[in-house]
Amino acid sequence: MRTLDIGTRNYTKVVAVDEKGQGNANHHYEISVVDTHKTGNENGFCTAGMTVLFQNGPIKEVGVNGVMNEDLIAIVIDRMRGFQSGDYACPENATALLSLENALFELNSRTKQREKCGVEGTSKVHESFEGNFDKDSTVLDCHNVHESIFLKFMERHSGKVFNFQEGSITAVEKDDFTKPIQHTHCVDCGKKLPPLPDNQKPCPAGYKCKTCFKKPQTQ
Repeated sequence: MRTLDIGTRNYTKVVAVDEKGQGNANHHYEISVVDTHKTGNENGFCTAGMTVLFQNGPIKEVGVNGVMNEDLIAIVIDRMRGFQSGDYACPENATALLSLENALFELNSRTKQREKCGVEGTSKVHESFEGNFDKDSTVLDCHNVHESIFLKFMERHSGKVFNFQEGSITAVEKDDFTKPIQHTHCVDCGKKLPPLPDNQKPCPAGYKCKTCFKKPQTQ
């Protein structure tokens, strides 16, 4: 048994009951009251411990036998959204909610990548990726892109100049940033757009006018 040294531990404690197994992670946790007097309830609400059993082993090999990481994160997200829509809304909650949503996004991205590699539900390791753009791409399409993708893109191209334009971001080498290039038409409707400043490099994917940019994106 191993008591986790993370969390508040003011009223409850979390203990990993089993030994690390599949994936080098624990799968059996118990939550119990640290001090029943602090709860205002002499009996305590979980003195005997509340058990959380996570999925142990690949689903295609052992079936579903526990909850997923995403399940618990989704529960906390739902609670935080509730707090933020009521009297307990605060900047700290907003930051926590964003971090939780980022975490859930990344885990879902991992699942999609494993499905793409044909290894989801198995014990095989997948070939990871960063974000929903090509590894060596210098252009990021901003439509329906999560904040974490922006951060990864900018980190990968650290040291370059970022050209922010409607609908996209282009990472440009500093030496190329001063080359005057014009790009003045909407890629959807052909409407003429204002010319780019001489010190800005256009995005290879092109730009859209405000009308086309606001149109719903079709899959």
